[in-house]
Amino acid sequence: MPCEAATRAGSLARWPWRSAIGYVSTGGGKTWTQTEALIARAGHLADRAGRPDALALVSTATAMAYLLAGRYTESQPHAARAREIPLSERTGLAWEIDLVQYIELSNLANMGELKALCQLTPKYLLDAQRREDLFGEVNMSTSLPNLRWLIVDDPHEARREVVEVMSARRRAPRSLGRPTPGSAAKG
Repeated sequence: MPCEAATRAGSLARWPWRSAIGYVSTGGGKTWTQTEALIARAGHLADRAGRPDALALVSTATAMAYLLAGRYTESQPHAARAREIPLSERTGLAWEIDLVQYIELSNLANMGELKALCQLTPKYLLDAQRREDLFGEVNMSTSLPNLRWLIVDDPHEARREVVEVMSARRRAPRSLGRPTPGSAAKG
């Protein structure tokens, strides 16, 4: 198994542990022991490497695993931990930030924390706009985050926001994989 070989070699770059954790966690209770083992191994490697971006990715993968398993309360602290690692210390792409934010909003919706969802979504939308992250803008204006307009009984604003961001998407070809601010320096 590639994950095992890369783990023995101590390589974070060659080990697709993020995907492995997410994939294994979808098997439900019967694979949760394996999921926990992958999370522990990935965490150990990230700790050993001492790289903030690796720690953020492990936290993101862990949050996703708990989300996919329907364990929203347990997912949320991992997503928050990943989000708190400063952008200047990451070498990843914008989609990783978008994913953490989406996980947090999914957890809030599934836990019934609709007020918090309504408060965070506009902040995350503004964050994506500041980073010129079109994928993040679309993600925060459609699908689950758009639920905030239905919560406050304003379906017209929900439609308006979707139309606005989708028309901007058509007019402005921007990279969906724009590096985060700290990634250019880290290479």
